[in-house]
Amino acid sequence: MPAYTLHAIQRLVLYHVGAAALVFDLYAVGILSLFTALSFAIMLVKIAGILW
Repeated sequence: MPAYTLHAIQRLVLYHVGAAALVFDLYAVGILSLFTALSFAIMLVKIAGILW
């Protein structure tokens, strides 16, 4: 796999880890609903399936 592809995957993973932390924090303080947080979790599972 070319180096630029690995860097792109690393950036993608880093972005989504940060976004997941933000969604979790917003859900924890009550700003986001459970439905919104679960929708984001489903999207993360889809991306993991694509990368796998």
